[in-house]
Amino acid sequence: MKKNTLLLAGLLAIGAAMGQDKKALDNIQKTYLTGKIDAAKEAVDKLIADPANASSPEAWLWKSTIDADYTMKEESLAKCPTCASSGYDAFKKYQALEPNLSGIAEVPFKWKPLINLYTYFFNEGRKLYTDKKYNEAYDEYSKAAFFGKIITDKKIGNNPGAIDTFPILMCAYTAHFAKKSKEAVENFSVLADINYKGEAETEIYNLLLLNCIYIKDKATFDKYYTLAQSRFPTGGFEDYKIEYLKQNASLEEKLQTYQSEDAKGTLSSNSYLEFGVFFSNFTKEDRSYLEKNEDKKELFHNTAIDALKKSYAKSNDTLAAFNIGVLYYNGQNDLDDKRNDNVKKMQEINATKSVEKDPKKKQAADAKIKEQLEPLKKANADLEARIQTTCDNSIEWLEKAYNAWKAKTDKNKLEKSSFKNAVKFLGTLYEHKREKVKGKDPKAYDTFDAKSKQFYDMYDKL
Repeated sequence: MKKNTLLLAGLLAIGAAMGQDKKALDNIQKTYLTGKIDAAKEAVDKLIADPANASSPEAWLWKSTIDADYTMKEESLAKCPTCASSGYDAFKKYQALEPNLSGIAEVPFKWKPLINLYTYFFNEGRKLYTDKKYNEAYDEYSKAAFFGKIITDKKIGNNPGAIDTFPILMCAYTAHFAKKSKEAVENFSVLADINYKGEAETEIYNLLLLNCIYIKDKATFDKYYTLAQSRFPTGGFEDYKIEYLKQNASLEEKLQTYQSEDAKGTLSSNSYLEFGVFFSNFTKEDRSYLEKNEDKKELFHNTAIDALKKSYAKSNDTLAAFNIGVLYYNGQNDLDDKRNDNVKKMQEINATKSVEKDPKKKQAADAKIKEQLEPLKKANADLEARIQTTCDNSIEWLEKAYNAWKAKTDKNKLEKSSFKNAVKFLGTLYEHKREKVKGKDPKAYDTFDAKSKQFYDMYDKL
């Protein structure tokens, strides 16, 4: 009996409290509807200050409604500078308690706080964006986009679209300018997913791909790169793929991409040029990789030449021709180093040869030495042929660049320095060819000697 009495007393207390809340809410409504907004605010603030009312969706709805009203006029907002943020927070609490938003759809609310807050945050975002306060503008536009989504989802107003695109677009732009790349990707991707149309439609993909590069999000980058290429085949998005590789891909990933894209036959001259740079101008990570994979050096060297030749074939770019010549020039030096290493090894083998007087022992010792020397001699014979071919290739491409730049009177700084290096390298290469025929072919010797002197003399005057 005692337990039942206590339970009844508890229920009566709850009922009394609910009655008091209803009375307080009715009073707030009456005060608000008669235009006494300050008094209504004071009453609602007092109501929600009581922890017992924290679970009342209607209390938070009134708080959001009244605070939202203060944002509509400068003079009223001056009374309550925090009403926009408190109205936003109150709406979020209301939404959490009543996710279907049934109460706000009814009289006397009829979505009013939602529309007022949307308008306020959108306008504030615009002001801050104009002032280039991008972080703050992003925060305001994000709140506008939050309300805009509800407005379109609930079919409020005259927007026939599936989403309210403009605040999302501005969220994306302000996030980009504020260097919030993750948030920029999130917002730009929303617009890409609905195939947004408008003046900014191609720029959306440009900035979306760029921010994917910044956050190293390959999956998202690949998805929207493919989408961008399909929607705008002449949009020039290829450069972003190159930039992604440049900043984020390993040497092997760059190679795989090059082989795949090259097979399609769609790479531009500039892309081929960039790939040529990838495989010849190595990053710190690339060099570390090649130190552990010495056998891959020649593969990347040859791939760089292949890419640059294809770049030149598409554009006759003099810089590509020069770089091909330089790669062959460096390749010749590498082959020279290998040949010289083999010569040194042969000298060391001969220096350690024992002197045998016994004919049989001498024959066995000589045979052993010969067995050690033959592979090195054969390797050097092969290297010699490759050195001469590489030297001729280097001359061919450096002379293409030399002749083009020689005829150009308005060379820029890079072209001037590259032209000077081409002249120097050609002098060295013809000197090499001269020494190879020395004592064997006087006519060829004189020809190569004259060419070498021609370029060395020119170099001294540059």
